[in-house]
Amino acid sequence: MQTLEIKMSPSRVLLLFLGGTLMTLVCLWAGISAAGVIKLVGWFGVIFFGLATIAWPVAYIKNKNALVLTNDGFYNTSTVLFSSQMVPWEHVANIEVAERPREIHVTRNNGARQIAIVTTAMQLEGNKRENLVGAMFEYRDNRIKQLGLI
Repeated sequence: MQTLEIKMSPSRVLLLFLGGTLMTLVCLWAGISAAGVIKLVGWFGVIFFGLATIAWPVAYIKNKNALVLTNDGFYNTSTVLFSSQMVPWEHVANIEVAERPREIHVTRNNGARQIAIVTTAMQLEGNKRENLVGAMFEYRDNRIKQLGLI
């Protein structure tokens, strides 16, 4: 199978940037003008939303692929929290559309923690997470057959 690269959507990254900028400004206003706990929450919001506002465009500029599926495994760079280390298909036990909006969960068969693939900024055909899950299963099943594990 050919390598499948799922790109980040420039328009969605822009929307995340604009929303983050708005939230940062609101929190900045609260941090400057409020008193007590609200002031503290405002400054924490400035840090949180400010970092997130910077992180999305940086991730887009650094690597426009949010997810890469290869014959050997997949690279998840859908969030800035995950490195681009390959997860081998033979380590994948299950793939499912999460109940949380815009996420796909990958369960590993080696007991490691679940991987969340965030589809918020992805360019998906028809925006269908189910289609992406189906493609991931196809890659996984082909690799497992290739290795003779089925």
